[in-house]
Amino acid sequence: MTSLIRDAEIVMVASALDEAAGHNQQAKSCLPEHRRSLYRKKDRALLRALAAAPGQFFIDSISGSPPVVGISHVHSGRRFHLPLAAASYEMLRSLAVLPRRISEGSEGDLMAVLAGEDVR
Repeated sequence: MTSLIRDAEIVMVASALDEAAGHNQQAKSCLPEHRRSLYRKKDRALLRALAAAPGQFFIDSISGSPPVVGISHVHSGRRFHLPLAAASYEMLRSLAVLPRRISEGSEGDLMAVLAGEDVR
């Protein structure tokens, strides 16, 4: 029974990541007036994958103003940016952090997020 749950989780995460990648690619090549909608669709697909299997992802960067978090998928190596405002702090705190990849000057934002502070 556990392997069936695991297989379903893998399929769901892969499907959500494919969807997120598709929306991301479309957003980069579409007319400016459609970008925001496509990036939101990408964010929602990525959040579904994160909610289904947070242990398969890690935070590898945070930058910008407003802050954007870099999220990597352990198994596929896929990397996405997620606006900090799009994710809950609980979800972000459930992810592993790869500290050596956090850019200088943004450590404070990341540490604040992990401590549960609102930096939005």
